[in-house]
Amino acid sequence: MSKKEAVMKGIKASIYSTAIAIALFAAAGQAHAADPEGKFAIKGAGAMPCSAYVEARSRRLIDRLVTFEGWLHGYLTAYNRLEPQTFDIVAWQGNGLLTAALEAYCKQHTDQRFEIAVSGLINTLRPDRLTAQSEMVRISSGDTTLNIYHAVVVRIQEALAKRKLYSGKADGRYSDDMRRSVEAFQKGEKLPVTGLPDSRTLLALLPPSTPPASDAPSPSGSKKPPAKSQSAPSR
Repeated sequence: MSKKEAVMKGIKASIYSTAIAIALFAAAGQAHAADPEGKFAIKGAGAMPCSAYVEARSRRLIDRLVTFEGWLHGYLTAYNRLEPQTFDIVAWQGNGLLTAALEAYCKQHTDQRFEIAVSGLINTLRPDRLTAQSEMVRISSGDTTLNIYHAVVVRIQEALAKRKLYSGKADGRYSDDMRRSVEAFQKGEKLPVTGLPDSRTLLALLPPSTPPASDAPSPSGSKKPPAKSQSAPSR
């Protein structure tokens, strides 16, 4: 399989898993976090151990990576679809940042299932999720273009204002003053000075909020004790 074919396969796998997740959960009406005994089956790549994900990343096993990432995006989309007051659990974190975070966790918990790692990621992202739909803001610099939610640009403006780097309105507009403020922040943090709010810049500017002590709610919105999961039998 050529690299181009593998990439196309990955795109199709991601779209397919996302579509399946939406269709199944929409048809179900109300999802349940687990059975009455707190158990649930894990499908696909979620049942694989973290060690398999680490190996796929380190050895650049494209076929396996697209399987993991397709499962991840399907899970995130299903969460957005089912979790109350959630438009997007991933407010600004790019795919590279998410997968690097999963790899870091999996290196320390090689025997854990991939689903456990993703659940932990969800718990980390949840306090900073977008709770309502937001328009995209297109930001360009040279040959680089970023698309960021309007609500996130407002967060950036507020964070810069707290650091006395921005004195304009928190209106979600990426003005020249805003760009200069981001550049000043990047210089202070010794980051590449681009004037663009890329993932590295936002990770420094908008660190994750502290997740609640309790476990993250299930996609159905209910908070329950950790459910006991098991791999679904292969067919």
